[in-house]
Amino acid sequence: MIRRPGAGVVALAVTVPLLAAVMIAAPILERAQYDPEPVSVPAGTTAREGGLEVSVRAAGEFPSGSGSIDLPAGAAIVAVVVDIAPTRGERATACFLRLSAPGPDGRVEWLPEDDVTRYGYARGGDEFSPDCDVSVADPSSIEAVFLAPVDVIADAALDVTLQSASGRSRTLRMELPEPE
Repeated sequence: MIRRPGAGVVALAVTVPLLAAVMIAAPILERAQYDPEPVSVPAGTTAREGGLEVSVRAAGEFPSGSGSIDLPAGAAIVAVVVDIAPTRGERATACFLRLSAPGPDGRVEWLPEDDVTRYGYARGGDEFSPDCDVSVADPSSIEAVFLAPVDVIADAALDVTLQSASGRSRTLRMELPEPE
């Protein structure tokens, strides 16, 4: 019986690159499915996503020395008021807020501050929630507060990420209105 070693080499030459292509492409395609590019939302526009209407009502920047605010040099409090209301459709199961702005190596993000009183900042009162609650039955407002560099508000946006029960997420990159 004569064996053909060339057939095995040909099979490997075809199979190995195909397997490598699948191993590289599958994670990329899966990530694109669950983490698509953010959707740009112009200032003053209401976005509808995840069973919610989301809009940015106001934004302001408060550097150290604004009233009773005490911050390190070069830092400011950025406060963003977000209105959310329930709509029809599959409701998102989670909501995450981040302030983002262009940086030298891509976008830079800041997470909301929980205890802003340590900086001398007082939230707008009981009408505002500090957290994004997707289970709202009535329209409500969130006051998200970030510690960021002074003047970042000029180029910043509020990234609102809504996640569904299936794990899919959609990020709304909401332009901020002119500071009041």
